[in-house]
Amino acid sequence: MSKQIPKFKNEDDEREFWATHDSAEFINWNKAEFENFGLTEL
Repeated sequence: MSKQIPKFKNEDDEREFWATHDSAEFINWNKAEFENFGLTEL
């Protein structure tokens, strides 16, 4: 089971958190669905 992502007071707190934590501990990337926004290569 994944850990729960904490609530952040502001963007700086969130940035600091993710700089020192691995997102794989909080998100199961094997089950993630990604959207295609129709971006093309430049």
